[in-house]
Amino acid sequence: MTIFEWSNELSVGVKEIDEQHKRLIDYINVLHDAVEAGENRESVEKLLDDLIKYTEFHFSTEERMMYQYLYVSRLAHKEGHEHLLFQVRQLQQDLHKQTTPITWGVLDFLKAWLLDHILHADKLMGEYLNSRRVF
Repeated sequence: MTIFEWSNELSVGVKEIDEQHKRLIDYINVLHDAVEAGENRESVEKLLDDLIKYTEFHFSTEERMMYQYLYVSRLAHKEGHEHLLFQVRQLQQDLHKQTTPITWGVLDFLKAWLLDHILHADKLMGEYLNSRRVF
């Protein structure tokens, strides 16, 4: 069962970024399925670790493009990335210390944050990159 599906509404018009967004959605869905299936803590921790690593890779891609094409809101956009990474790394630490389980609320947070970030910050960045002929 998926809790998050890709739609054309989420496209920012930059193929590399759209493909990475699709993969992030897949990671969230796999994590959701593992929690729903009652997988053991180690499996869930590994999936969260993989999601965080891929998120870092994705953010570095966006940041490289923003700097390469001199996107005017690149610093604010990067701050948004840093804020999310701080939050998920804190969750990761709490999970490793066994003080916080992965709950539906955590999964909803991940989904809501990614959806909001794509529809607002990334859409604006995509429009700018498209104006610079990046597709």
